[in-house]
Amino acid sequence: MPLKKNQRTIGSLSLSLLLVVTSLRLADVRAEEQEAHTGTLKNWELYGSVRMEGAYWQRYKWYEHLDPLTAARINYDSLKSEGFIVSKGGMDSVLLDTLPVTQLRMGLQNNSYFGVRGKGDRFGFCFEMGLGAFLQDVGLLGTQQSDISELSLSSSKRQSTVLRKVYGDWYILKDRGKGIDYLTLRIGQDWNIANFFPSGQVFNSDAGLGYSGILYTGRKPQVKLSLGNKEHTSVPWNIQAAVIKQDLYTVPNYGTNGYLQKTEEELPKFEFGGQAGYKFSNLLNVNATVVGGVTQYSVVVYKEDEPTLAKDRRHAVKSNLFGVNLELGVWKTRTNLVYSTGQNMLTYGVWVGNPDASLADAQMRMFLPSYDNTADKVLNAKGWQGGLVFNVQPLSWLAWEIGGGMVKADHDDTVSITPLKDQIPNALQRRAWYTNFQFTVADGHLQIIPEFSYSDFGGFHRDKTNADAGEWYSYGLKLELDI
Repeated sequence: MPLKKNQRTIGSLSLSLLLVVTSLRLADVRAEEQEAHTGTLKNWELYGSVRMEGAYWQRYKWYEHLDPLTAARINYDSLKSEGFIVSKGGMDSVLLDTLPVTQLRMGLQNNSYFGVRGKGDRFGFCFEMGLGAFLQDVGLLGTQQSDISELSLSSSKRQSTVLRKVYGDWYILKDRGKGIDYLTLRIGQDWNIANFFPSGQVFNSDAGLGYSGILYTGRKPQVKLSLGNKEHTSVPWNIQAAVIKQDLYTVPNYGTNGYLQKTEEELPKFEFGGQAGYKFSNLLNVNATVVGGVTQYSVVVYKEDEPTLAKDRRHAVKSNLFGVNLELGVWKTRTNLVYSTGQNMLTYGVWVGNPDASLADAQMRMFLPSYDNTADKVLNAKGWQGGLVFNVQPLSWLAWEIGGGMVKADHDDTVSITPLKDQIPNALQRRAWYTNFQFTVADGHLQIIPEFSYSDFGGFHRDKTNADAGEWYSYGLKLELDI
């Protein structure tokens, strides 16, 4: 009896062992099949960057332009008691001149981030979170009449955790040689093709002259295809094409006399880019990058009491851009010359003008398309921007950089916008320049960057002899710890 019991026990154990071995083998087979299908993710990496405005002092003055109809209802005595200087400007407008203010700015920059990425033989991925500043743009209250405006505009800004990147890569071709080393398909949210990053300006969370001279369109959901060779060769090159989620903004209807509008997305954004370089020697190299993009959406203009107008007043708003970045490296110096131009660049998604301004701000009108209800047509905004950056690194831990840029706007609206350039100096342009020192310590992980920066956001003047409006000076220290 005990023998039979032991036999049953041994048999059960043997069966259990067989099942375990079989399960493990099946798991191995499935793992092998999975590996053969997807490729094993290797080179896992955690990374991050903590960026802080260590101590920044900003001095600014601002001239606010008010519509004469709206300004007519302002209590002038109340404004004067709050420190504003109220005066009549040209074109029957009212200017509020705020006294120069100096304030300390210290805190965590909204471009701090952390992430994880992995890369295998055939596939890869990236997931990156960070801080972000949201401009809750334009709350519209009331109605707009033909004789007087009852339109109230409000905007607010907040900071929160945001998704910066999340994408997967399929390496269709990899390390094949013969001049083409990779063909990669990327699906997810990533940097757009139309971005240049030659500037190390740290003002306003590493703005990099993106608001005044250097092309910047940020990150968006997209499908991107890249083809090229490895960068360590003497003649690196790559080309890219992407289909990108379109940027649509809600903006007030300037001069529509009671007409309302809504936007309808019809097509995605299409972008392309190419880069090529040549290394003559360890002392001389050149690099050129060209990007472009097009997009289109429709504007439907209507009146609440005349809904049938929507059928006849549908207009296509076309936006496009073209940009080039030329880089020359001579010994321990780097010089970048950047230029871009386009139509309706703000509605395309270009970060241009004033990075802190609401789209309802009158000073953003020259970058936005408008609608002429009399002629029943869309009036397009046009413009160009350019920047120059020079960097010299005499020591491995020390670099000095200086850069500047300008935005120049134009518009098809010859009645209310383009005349500003003749009546108000500097109304249709933005300028900025900076200089900083870049100290790199702790084996390259810690950067200490003192900087002086100046920005002119354009604006309105009392007369042609007055100083530029919308001036902003900043001087201080930035700290960055990369892991």
